[in-house]
Amino acid sequence: MRKTTPASIFAKLMIASVFCSSTAKLYEVHATEAVNYSNRQQGVLGALKTSSLYYVGDALANGWVFHEQPVDGYYYLFYKDGVRLTGMGTDAEGEHLFINGVLAQGIQSYNGVDLLYENGNPVTGYRDGKYYVSGYIANGWVFHQQPIDGNYYLFYKDGVRLTGKGIDAKNEEHYYVNGVPAEGNVTIDGVTRLYKNGDPVNTTDSGKYYVNGVLAEGIQNINGVNLLYENGDPVTGYRDGKYYVSGYIANGWVFHQQPIDGNYYLFYKDGVRLTGKGIDAKNEEHYYVNGVLAEGLQNINGVDLLYEKGDPVTGYRNGKYYVSGYIANGWVFHQQPIDGNYYLFYKDGVRLTGKGIDAKNEEHYYVNGVLAEGLQNINGVDLLYEKGDPVSGIRNGKYYVSGYIANGWMFHKEPIDGKYYLFYKDGVRLTGKGIDAKGEEHYYYNGLLAQGYNTFDGVTRLYKDGDPVGEAIDKYYVNGYIANGWMYHKEPIDGYHYLFYKDGVRLTGKGIDAKNEEHYYINGVLAEGFQNITGVELLYEKGDPVTGYRNGKYYVSGYIANGWVFHREPINGKYYLFYKDGVRLTGIGIDAKNEEHYYVDGLLAEGLHIHDGNQIYYKNGDRFTGPVGNKYYVNGQEANGWMFHEKPVDGHYYYFYKYGERLTGMGIDAKNEEHYYVNGLLAQGVYEYDGAKRLFVNGDVVNGWYFHQQPVDGKYYLFYQDGERLTGMGEDANGEHLFINGLLAQGYNYYAGQYRYYKDGNVVDMHNEKYYINGVLANGWMFHKEPIDGKYYLFYKDGLRLTGIGTDANGEHLFINGILAQGMQNYEDKYRLYEDGNLVTGFRDGKYYVSGYIANGWVRHAEPIDGTYYLFYKDGVRLTGKGIDANGDERLYLNGILAQGLQTYAGEQRVYKDGEYANGWVNGVYALNGYFANGWVQMENGEEEYFEYGKSASPKTLRENYTNEEFIQVMAYYIRKYSAQYGIKVNSGILAQAILESNWGRSTLSAKYHNYFGLKAGPYWTGKSVNMVTQEEYVPGTYTNIRDNFRAFNSLEEGVRGYFEFTKFPNYAKIKTATTPEEYLTYIKQAGYATSSTYVQNTMRVVQTYNLTKYD
Repeated sequence: MRKTTPASIFAKLMIASVFCSSTAKLYEVHATEAVNYSNRQQGVLGALKTSSLYYVGDALANGWVFHEQPVDGYYYLFYKDGVRLTGMGTDAEGEHLFINGVLAQGIQSYNGVDLLYENGNPVTGYRDGKYYVSGYIANGWVFHQQPIDGNYYLFYKDGVRLTGKGIDAKNEEHYYVNGVPAEGNVTIDGVTRLYKNGDPVNTTDSGKYYVNGVLAEGIQNINGVNLLYENGDPVTGYRDGKYYVSGYIANGWVFHQQPIDGNYYLFYKDGVRLTGKGIDAKNEEHYYVNGVLAEGLQNINGVDLLYEKGDPVTGYRNGKYYVSGYIANGWVFHQQPIDGNYYLFYKDGVRLTGKGIDAKNEEHYYVNGVLAEGLQNINGVDLLYEKGDPVSGIRNGKYYVSGYIANGWMFHKEPIDGKYYLFYKDGVRLTGKGIDAKGEEHYYYNGLLAQGYNTFDGVTRLYKDGDPVGEAIDKYYVNGYIANGWMYHKEPIDGYHYLFYKDGVRLTGKGIDAKNEEHYYINGVLAEGFQNITGVELLYEKGDPVTGYRNGKYYVSGYIANGWVFHREPINGKYYLFYKDGVRLTGIGIDAKNEEHYYVDGLLAEGLHIHDGNQIYYKNGDRFTGPVGNKYYVNGQEANGWMFHEKPVDGHYYYFYKYGERLTGMGIDAKNEEHYYVNGLLAQGVYEYDGAKRLFVNGDVVNGWYFHQQPVDGKYYLFYQDGERLTGMGEDANGEHLFINGLLAQGYNYYAGQYRYYKDGNVVDMHNEKYYINGVLANGWMFHKEPIDGKYYLFYKDGLRLTGIGTDANGEHLFINGILAQGMQNYEDKYRLYEDGNLVTGFRDGKYYVSGYIANGWVRHAEPIDGTYYLFYKDGVRLTGKGIDANGDERLYLNGILAQGLQTYAGEQRVYKDGEYANGWVNGVYALNGYFANGWVQMENGEEEYFEYGKSASPKTLRENYTNEEFIQVMAYYIRKYSAQYGIKVNSGILAQAILESNWGRSTLSAKYHNYFGLKAGPYWTGKSVNMVTQEEYVPGTYTNIRDNFRAFNSLEEGVRGYFEFTKFPNYAKIKTATTPEEYLTYIKQAGYATSSTYVQNTMRVVQTYNLTKYD
């Protein structure tokens, strides 16, 4: 709003009046008193003032009034109806707010609102550092017609561009910086956050994740998933004892770029390396131990299970069978039979041979995992089994008890021949002599104790309870014979049924039994345990002195073993062993020759053994001195240091040893001097040491010059450092030099990262006409104290003044004989323009160059020329004329720019687009091959449009007094515009309908209501309609006049579109299939569009007469 001063306002009010202050008079009157004007004829305004109203002349004051004497300090006041206005008033400058007749200034409360005014107008702009909009102190978004700091919109709070949190008109809270939505990292209220469009970022930005604008830290819930972040990055690694991958707590397999405990892959559950069952990404369950697929035996819940690759093993491993990791026990089913059996019985993983208890808690006997069948030898005894159980009963004519073939007394649950007990031998009821369980011998007949007279072995005797009757007097007799040898007593004597007699007396001493075996007896009983015989304790068993182990000790003929003992059967392959107190000796022992030796487990010690904490080498039980393999021992211990050999070894009496071996390597001698030894001798010559071949003399590496009695590589003297021929800096008596492979450097050598030229180990400045600086071939700019060819500075490459491309501190340039190239130069067969060694790009002498070449074709300019970055040149000059571009396309250029619009070239005026004859719209005109379009043109969308000199002249409306041809053109235009949209392929039939139905658009229904097709309103029409008279042919040849409601439209185009909308009813669906006008008209007639019997013929006649098919 323009600012207006009272002076300017008043000046406009007084355009037609002249105010004479000298003649003005002021009268005070009552409102009802007459008003007199003494100076009206002079055109002077008079003023009256009542008690409440102010008059100017005879009229109440309205607008600005000048007071000769200021009122309240003002000469000019604004009145309304005689009162100094407080409110809105309008002067010549417009509407303003007045306070008691004065233009409002400063903060004013108007209609209950405080606004800032200047000269009666609400302020828009900055005042005292605050911004106001239409008087209101700015709050929220404010649009600035001129951008401030590049922004049209700024956000304010209490008139100040807000830095902080603010709520906009949408009641959305955002952060602002100096009135602009916060962007990037901003510190507000002491907190730095990343903002985007005024909101703290809560997403990924530049690869970092933010939460409320701060780089995410700790657990963050993102899309319902908890992720761990540090400094905005998802954590990969251990945190608080748990492992995370890209922020996710590790679950499943995790790849580690650096192996952990030797594993690149570990399996986790809830961030912890899993020990237990886990399901991997293939949905396969495995068992893991500390994140690794379980291998070998694992104790799980107190049970050992065998795993491979995390799965419990089923199958044989190390000779034992496992089922789902458990070592097989009990019956196991095999999907593939083993030895013809699907089921086998195991114990501790081995097919059981022995007793086993199955799942029914039944005990059976198994042989190699199968229930025992037939005779089985168990512990040397044959037992008969059926289905794993020992047989009790008769099998093949023999009696078995619990698998044993019956021997001795047997109890029968059911009596046989009236007897519950019968005596058997080898499964048959015994007839003959047999020994019962008490060891008593009796005679049996058919399994019963012999009674009465029985004949056995051809001798008939009287028996009672299986024994022949007999008695003894003084000495013991048997059947009348004096007892000798073993005798059986029915009633035990001293607890024995059997006693050994000699001449009827129980023997103490040696005796020979019926087997002709000699034994020792004590009071008729075979001697047992220790017996003192002739003052010596001997050990007996069953009457014989013991030879063998008893209670861990060895005895020989009853004597406890001491010294060498011969074994008829070798023990551990040895016939002779040395004992002490019955135990095979490990330690020092004295043999029968009174010689002391060292024994190990009863044998003379051989080889290395630990004795008294020391490892000693023995031979034949004695400490050995001499060579053993590649080691040398002295008194059984490995040799260390110099050793003297009484007989030279390989020609040497002295050798240096370490851990028993002739040392090859560094060793410290008795003088505490370190030397290098080779096979026990001080190194002499060249040897591999510490990763390099080195020269040694008397065990020490050579340093400095060394004379070789036989030349090496043709040289007698070579320089060494740490035993190696030196390549590098070394110092001799003449100072420091460069050595190459032990020789003073000569010629060109690479050292310390650069090539230099040397002579006798020192760098030189000139050689073979090449320039050197401190031994290095000159490269780059070189200053010459004396100018060369008038130049103090020349540019060198490999010691020669450069002709070619070289690079200095300012970049790459072309040099000619060491000088920056100037002017046209032929380099690499390319003739180009140079300045200070650089290819010229720009105008020189009125021509334009690009990278040294004179410009031809398109050139892009870094800074636009005449507002254009790209210009087309020929021979350095912006082309006006025909030019061929890089694509081989010829176009017209005007001052280097592709011709556009109407241009005259070669005397011909044509329309151009991008340098070529235009086809299509150009600057509001339509062109064909550069000429303005005239007549009908088929457009890109398939529609035809009429042009005159490039301007569209297609009839979109019917002019007054239009022709029939014009009607066809206008109707055809809109019919073609909409037919395709509604899926109709034929236009000519519709155009003919419009002609017939509307009488060329001149019927009242068409001319006034734009209904060109006689469309009736019908029950579904909701638009405007009109009731009119029409004819219907209900009976062929008979027309009936009726009145009906017809649709009314607002325009020609709306009327055409209304036709297509009308055909959307389902009964007209078939018209979309028509491809000829006759098909179309037939289908629409059949659908009920018209009642006339000749409708199709009449309409087709119109199509043919006016050649309407050209619009299809």
